[in-house]
Amino acid sequence: MPKSLFNSKSFKICLDPQKVWEYIEMGKDIDDLYPDEFKTENVIIKNSKLAEEILLEGEQYTFVEHSHGDYIITSFARIYNFKHNRFVIPYTKSVKHTKDIYVTIRNEKLSLRELFKQQGWEFNVDELSKRYIKSTKGD
Repeated sequence: MPKSLFNSKSFKICLDPQKVWEYIEMGKDIDDLYPDEFKTENVIIKNSKLAEEILLEGEQYTFVEHSHGDYIITSFARIYNFKHNRFVIPYTKSVKHTKDIYVTIRNEKLSLRELFKQQGWEFNVDELSKRYIKSTKGD
């Protein structure tokens, strides 16, 4: 498993509250107050290198939108959380007689069918389920 950028559960960063309020009052983005290693674009660059390490042969990946570079989804329906350095377990569900695979990321339920469609990846629940089970067994 690759090492996550920030692996400690107790890692915290403190911003100057006065500076934060000044930025808010002036309509500035407070993201500018964070150190560079916390900026989404830098997290994505670092996690891209780690993502390459966990891919299986023929597998592609993309970062999950609005996850600040902490999550990727792969074309084999594997979802990886870099912040906690582990795979997230998806689940299947039938809605109106249509099977789908879902994952919950940051309290948001995401449809893999939709994510796959956005990436132009083939979506077949049965095939993805078999591939996912095979990848978790290490075969």
